[in-house]
Amino acid sequence: MNKKEALIRIEKLREILEQHNYNYYVLSQPSISDFEYDLLMQELITLENKYPELYNENSPSQRIGDDTRKEF
Repeated sequence: MNKKEALIRIEKLREILEQHNYNYYVLSQPSISDFEYDLLMQELITLENKYPELYNENSPSQRIGDDTRKEF
């Protein structure tokens, strides 16, 4: 995988993980298993480590989820 392909995949993984975070933390309706989520996150982390120049502080790999809900 070259840098351009890595950038495309990283952007796609970030998009996918953001959607799953929204489904889980906001909607309380996870659409994939924790295992599947972890595989996607690990792929993202691996690519970001391999291509540190593609670092983004807003990446899902750089944030911690929050499951605090307003109804509590």
